[in-house]
Amino acid sequence: MYYKLLYVALVLPSLLVAPMATAQQSTPPPASIKGSEHPELIPDREAIGLFLIHVSDGPAALPWAARVTLLAPSKLTEEQVTMVINAANVYRAKAGRIALKVQALKKALPAKQASPSLQAQLDSLLKEQSADLDEVDNDLKTDLGMSAYSQFRKYIQENFKPTITYYPGKQ
Repeated sequence: MYYKLLYVALVLPSLLVAPMATAQQSTPPPASIKGSEHPELIPDREAIGLFLIHVSDGPAALPWAARVTLLAPSKLTEEQVTMVINAANVYRAKAGRIALKVQALKKALPAKQASPSLQAQLDSLLKEQSADLDEVDNDLKTDLGMSAYSQFRKYIQENFKPTITYYPGKQ
């Protein structure tokens, strides 16, 4: 439940950029994917973004020791865990900035009316969020080194994905 609320609060605003007219889609995406049933259907990069938000500092942050314990199965060193949490803080700041922009657009939107201009702005914010995640992920890969980064990715796939529910949107 915690992951669902966290996802809605921090990640869902970016998924509001899903096409306003779904008639163009041949088959709509599922409403949700339970990681406990089909973790392989959750994109790694989305899971990484959600995990980074989860372990970052913030008003509802887990205590430091809990974050270290959460990452224990990854077999990362204490220094590497600190690198992951530092990367998480960078990503959280960037994601928060984008979420504020999305909220401002939603407030400016007349009730239930969409426009090509609004869609273009939302698409631009989605690209910005994707670029931010790519940047943080690449920096983390560089900081950790390939071996430790592979351990981190394996941890996400085996330990984190099974605990989340993913809500697909336009990627």
